[in-house]
Amino acid sequence: MDLRKVFAGFAALVLLAGFFAGCRRKYVLPPVAFTLTSDQLFKEFKEAKASNAKYVGKVLQVSGIADHVGADSSGQTYVAFKGEEGAGDVQCYFPRNQAESVSKTAKGQRVTLKGICLVKVIHVALDSCELVQK
Repeated sequence: MDLRKVFAGFAALVLLAGFFAGCRRKYVLPPVAFTLTSDQLFKEFKEAKASNAKYVGKVLQVSGIADHVGADSSGQTYVAFKGEEGAGDVQCYFPRNQAESVSKTAKGQRVTLKGICLVKVIHVALDSCELVQK
């Protein structure tokens, strides 16, 4: 038997096992860098261009009043916070495996969550969010 073929087969099995094990592993957010309200976050992005450098790519813990819970066109669940300029000043997007627990969030309910801050376009968006407190 050719030793190279045996080794190549074994290496392929190890790679496949690692791939499938990684698929089931839960993503864990890094530690929280900043804690603030949804109004504070939106106001900082509205008033200061330096907010991108300060917040984007960092984990934020944000609290506020849920205005609505929905799903975007791709089916990703989000919570939109009630803001000074209307609903959705800050929107927090959740992984698909948390859709059921997030959908139980009611309009007017105070929630705290954490997620990775993305750049502000129309609203400030957080991704890979987790509910901290309902």
